[in-house]
Amino acid sequence: MGVLRVLDQSLSHWQAQARSQIQADTLGEAWAENLFVTPNWGAFVAQSRGGSCDGAVNLVVPKKTHVFQPFSSPGTQATLTFRPGGGHMGTFETQLLEEKSFRTDPYGPQPHHLILPVYEAWGINLTHWSQVLDTNLMALYWQKKQLGLSSNNRLGRNVKIHPTAHVTGAVLKDHAVVEAFASVIDSQIGEKSRVAANSVLHTSVLGAGSQTLVDTHLRRVVVGQNTTIANLGLFDSLVGDDAFVTTAVSVFGLLPRQYPEIEGKTLYRPVIGVGIGDGAVVGARALFQAGVYLPKGAMVVGRPDEAASKLDEAHLKRAKMQIGDPLEQV
Repeated sequence: MGVLRVLDQSLSHWQAQARSQIQADTLGEAWAENLFVTPNWGAFVAQSRGGSCDGAVNLVVPKKTHVFQPFSSPGTQATLTFRPGGGHMGTFETQLLEEKSFRTDPYGPQPHHLILPVYEAWGINLTHWSQVLDTNLMALYWQKKQLGLSSNNRLGRNVKIHPTAHVTGAVLKDHAVVEAFASVIDSQIGEKSRVAANSVLHTSVLGAGSQTLVDTHLRRVVVGQNTTIANLGLFDSLVGDDAFVTTAVSVFGLLPRQYPEIEGKTLYRPVIGVGIGDGAVVGARALFQAGVYLPKGAMVVGRPDEAASKLDEAHLKRAKMQIGDPLEQV
């Protein structure tokens, strides 16, 4: 995505909140563009030796996790860089509030669970699209803790929820709409977004101005702004802004009892879907290898006769599915 977002807010938005808690004379220069921090992280930084915010922090977490280095064995330490080239600001330990566990049978090593930690205060340098996905999912549950949500919801202005819809543990921004028999669970629905009838969103983010179509089912999916999505069973995926994803898009290649591989490297996450870039169009019955990243503006359809337009050689090359490692593709 052109603008990296967490819970539909830019990274600069989150940084500004954290920086507001730190004395102006210790702030240093602007922080790294790929840095996400929770607003209360500023209180931790303010206590650093020397009071500087000019370099890197050694972040220590209570239990091993894959989220900070997804292509390395899970660990308990990570380097959090505020500004490249700066000094070392010390070591900080953050408290684990809870672990969210999702069954992924039969994928990943036993016990076939995706574990996402929820920390009291934390940050991460986003270097791969799977981290953008996981950071959003972790932030959903961090936000629930901060707002004191359980089965209750936080509703913005002029929100419309149909009487037959089921909404629990969710945040709905201004002018959001949830239609008949839809379910929204532990998710965030953005401003002026619409969840269509019979849709199910579980642990997902629907960006501002986006919409699902009827019968859409999303599990752990983060959708950007002004995007339309209609798919049964899309999981663990990241979708950019101004994209269109129609029904029957499938992910294949996950092997039982194993971690997935992306471009020959092990991703220490039991299950992964697909990354879809800004402005991409994904037609019915398109198939994706697990972990693929579809670049900005690409068009992929399951059958050539279903294409919305004829593609010349240059467009076919552009539309080719690519494994996405660099953040430039996100």
